[in-house]
Amino acid sequence: MKHSFLAKFALWIGTGLILAMLLFPPWKFTFHNVDVHVQKSGPYALIFAPPPVPVGSPYDSFVREYWHVGIDYGRLAPPVAAVAIVMLVLVFTLKTSLAAVRQP
Repeated sequence: MKHSFLAKFALWIGTGLILAMLLFPPWKFTFHNVDVHVQKSGPYALIFAPPPVPVGSPYDSFVREYWHVGIDYGRLAPPVAAVAIVMLVLVFTLKTSLAAVRQP
């Protein structure tokens, strides 16, 4: 079955948005020590250049060696899933509406 131009366009736009979200994920800062655990949301940054621990934060008094910078999957997954679902619904809807129009 052929896809309409709009279905292909929705597929490419959705794929581009998902790739952009994966290239610029949200980050989080985590501090682990024996009895202290602090987690703070960080900015969005390029995946190849994680953001540094912010200077002047309320947690600046902690030793910097105990900080860990990682991707915040809890903030990344919902928008990626939402775009994927909307993209699939659009592609399916446009594909079936095109098939319905072509039938006599």
